[in-house]
This record gives sequence, structure tokens and C-alpha cells, in this order.
Amino acid sequence: MGVIISILLLAGGLLAIFYVKPRNEAQAVEMQFQKTKSIADLKNSFEEMKKINLDEGYREYVELKGKIVCDEVKRTPFSERPTAYYQAQLKKIIEVHDQYEVDGAVKTRISKKEIPLSDEKSAPDIEIQDSSCGIRVIVEVGAAGCELDIPTTFDHFEPRAGMNRYRGLRAYAAYNFGAETLGIKMTEKTILPNANIYVLGEAFLVGDTIHVGRSQDNKKRFLVSTRSEEDLVNSFTHTAKVCLWGGLMACVGGIVGLVISIF
Repeated sequence: MGVIISILLLAGGLLAIFYVKPRNEAQAVEMQFQKTKSIADLKNSFEEMKKINLDEGYREYVELKGKIVCDEVKRTPFSERPTAYYQAQLKKIIEVHDQYEVDGAVKTRISKKEIPLSDEKSAPDIEIQDSSCGIRVIVEVGAAGCELDIPTTFDHFEPRAGMNRYRGLRAYAAYNFGAETLGIKMTEKTILPNANIYVLGEAFLVGDTIHVGRSQDNKKRFLVSTRSEEDLVNSFTHTAKVCLWGGLMACVGGIVGLVISIF
């Protein structure tokens, strides 16, 4: 058992140092050198491609900064917060009793377990604008490969007795969950109307409308965030440093564990 743990530590450390760390460093550098493009300039790029009959299938990897626009706010199912976009998760929390034996005596370990019940998203897309023009760009946040970095604005555990308080839980309140059910955990992530938004992805046309989605180059990220570019760069840089030192510690621990186990 000690050998297996040591090997896992060593493998995890090497993965952090030689894969996760360089990936985060590369992302920080790419974001720093990627020039922000206005929506007006992006529109002009597509118009220029159309003039020379190269607009069909034309795609461009871009960095956009703008604001969320929405014609109708969407209320979250639990907190009923008005938003432009939300993700809402519902999980059942149960109490688990595991029996194990120690020196011939049977003991019981009590733990909690989360069981997903629902995962709701308000829409597959959001719309953004910037100050350069009145054109809206559709960002496909529901597409595969989208790294959606938005804040958790509601995270609450509600015991079974209080479930009727929430509109989004009434369908579950009368359901017999069983004696092991402690309650329900509700989580919401949201984007507020008029929020600042950062987008890094591939722009393309659908009809006459500009969309941004996942790049055809799998090495390029499709990132949508309510944080600023500076915050994101600092986050990637910090993660790279943590991976380096954490990976080194894991490798040392794995090597020491292997030496002890073998000798």
C-alpha cells in the first residue's frame, strides 16, 4: 500500500510540474500578448473577408472585452436573483453509516454524501457589446469546451423541514427521500445584467451574426469570465507557482516513500 501511495505522489507531482504548470504559464503569456479587439474591428475583418470571397468558413481567434446585454432578465430558481445568465445545481445530502472492524470490535463511521439531483442552465448563449459599436456578439457559453469562470452567488444547505420556503424546491418537498436524507444543497452561479465580461475564443459568422465559441485548435482555450484580464493572468501565474512547489513536494514525498518501502 505504501508503494502505491508513493507512486501516485510521484506521478501527481510530475504531472503538476510538467503539464499543469506549463499550461498555466502559457495561458498567462498568451493572454498578455493577445491584443484586445473591438467588436467594430472584428466586424470589419469579416466584411473584408467577404469582399475577397473568403468569408465562408473564416474564423479568427480573438480577445474581446465588453458588457453583458440582455432583453429580459432571468430569475434564478432558488434565490430568485435577477440575472442575465445562471447555472443552478441541486444536490441531496444524505448521512452514510459505514461499519468497520478494529481489533475485533465493530465500529460505525458516519459521513455525509452529496447526490446530484439537477443541473440547470438558463440558456446556451450570452450576448455582449462594447463601446465601439451597437453590434451584439453571441458567446456560446453552453458549447463543449467552454471554461466559464463566473462567481458563486448562492450556496445554501436547507434541512428537509424548510424546503417549502423555496420555489425551486417545491417539486421535491413532498418527495419521500428517506430517513438518511439530511436536506438539500442549492448552488447558483450567475452573470448579472450589464456585467463586465472577458472573452477569449474563436469568432465566426452564423448568417450575419458574429459568434464566439471553441477554437478548432484544441490547444487554444475558450475562456469566458467576469474577472478582468489582469486578475486572470495573476490567477494563472499563481496556479503555475503552486503547481511547481506542490509538485516538487509531492515528488520528494513519493521518492522518500519508495526508498522507505523498498529498503
